[in-house]
Amino acid sequence: MQLKNLAITFAILTSTTVFAVPYGGLFACPNDWWYCGECHNNGCKIAGLDYPCGHETTCMGDNGGKGALCGTKNGDFFNMGKDIECPDKA
Repeated sequence: MQLKNLAITFAILTSTTVFAVPYGGLFACPNDWWYCGECHNNGCKIAGLDYPCGHETTCMGDNGGKGALCGTKNGDFFNMGKDIECPDKA
């Protein structure tokens, strides 16, 4: 019975895990970004999480829009929210 509960718990935890996969494969983000994602509304969606654009950039200009590439040069995944670069200047 304990093995069954452990197997169910493991299946649930592994099926809901989301991780950052850089654009185009491992370590293949453009612009020397560590992590990259896509513009979503007026922010950048990386690994399923929405981050606001920083560095006076935005996703709402000519080069932006839903699906445009954005990313960060900050290699610290847990502290990258303020370092997001979006495709257009604000």
